[in-house]
Amino acid sequence: MEVVAKGKNIRMSPRKVRLVVAMISGKRVQEAADVLKLSKKRAAGAVLKVLNSATANAGNNFNLGGENLVISRAMVDKGPTLKRGRFVSRGRRHQILKRTAHVTIGLREVSSKGGAASGGKSQKSPKQPSARAQADGNKLATGQAKVKSTLKGIEVKPRKEAKAGRSKKDKKREEEK
Repeated sequence: MEVVAKGKNIRMSPRKVRLVVAMISGKRVQEAADVLKLSKKRAAGAVLKVLNSATANAGNNFNLGGENLVISRAMVDKGPTLKRGRFVSRGRRHQILKRTAHVTIGLREVSSKGGAASGGKSQKSPKQPSARAQADGNKLATGQAKVKSTLKGIEVKPRKEAKAGRSKKDKKREEEK
């Protein structure tokens, strides 16, 4: 069973609200609330209000506890656009679009084992990288991968490191003196 809460006509661009919603998608309710409280984005306040509403709906309407709730669906849709204008030179007018967004958050109860309690799909664990990918990542992180690599037959050489000492401009200045 999914508990849904909607926030409509929020006076922010949907594109900016989607950035905040992407941060909390798939997380537990308490963890998502903590992320939103610490976020510096302005949209975090509006999304937190919708999340709190969904949590209250789950408790009041369906008697679901707050500890086992997970965000199963979080989406942002485009709302109506308010059209305003600004007068500019030569008798013209530029249009100002004040966009709005609709936020929808769905919660689902999950058992403490990690499977879905209400007969839904259990959440998949994130795919682990292969041993080779981990080794390559470690080499890149430590700077050990300075070997020539090829990409579709094109040879790619690593950058030369800057030599310690004077630059060409400094050498020319000294020669002129």
